[in-house]
Amino acid sequence: MDEVKPLLVDLNQIAKIIGMSKGTVRSIIKTDKTFPKPIVFSTRIRRWKMGEINRWYSQVLGEKLPDEEPRKKRKYVRKPKEA
Repeated sequence: MDEVKPLLVDLNQIAKIIGMSKGTVRSIIKTDKTFPKPIVFSTRIRRWKMGEINRWYSQVLGEKLPDEEPRKKRKYVRKPKEA
C-alpha cells in the first residue's frame, strides 16, 4: 500500500524534512520573507502546507526535497539583501 504524504506539516516535520534544526527553522521563519506563512489553528498550533514548503525549498536552495528520507543537516545561507 502506498504511504500517504501529509498535506500540512508542523515545525518538527519541516526541520526533519529539510535537515535543519528546529532553532534554525525558527530563525528562517522570522527572517526570510519568502518563507511560507503558516495556517494558525490556535495560539500554539501552526501548520504549513507541504506544497508551499517544497516550492520555498526549491527557490531558496535550487533543488527539490527528497521523497523518502530526511536530508542530512545543512547550513542555511541567506540571500544577500537587495538594495
